[in-house]
Amino acid sequence: MADIGRALGRLRFNERAALVMREVEGRSYGEIAEILALPAGEIETLIFRARRTLREELEGALTCHQAERAISLRFDGRLDRAGRRALRRHLRECPECAGLARSQRAQRSALRSLADVRLPSSLESFPAPATP
Repeated sequence: MADIGRALGRLRFNERAALVMREVEGRSYGEIAEILALPAGEIETLIFRARRTLREELEGALTCHQAERAISLRFDGRLDRAGRRALRRHLRECPECAGLARSQRAQRSALRSLADVRLPSSLESFPAPATP
């Protein structure tokens, strides 16, 4: 339900108003046209665009679980452009996932700084593990 509210919030005012009046209130195109002071012919187009935009917003939305996986893929450089766009949108709206992304970035930075730390001499004699 919160996803629908967020997606509705991204619609332009007239699109959101027309869609709510039609779908929630059950108003006719004529009534909507009168309320919004628009020609009746524009209302059908307005509602069509609002429905399409709403569908696209909802289909592109990530769950927190999907966002967590996308964060990992992004750090590995394996997240495609559409995935990065969906992740950015999710992180703007979800403080918990945004915090997770920040902590993952900090951990990654800390691990990279370990590359500068010299291994103890007792460990230098062990062969490096084979990478698959």
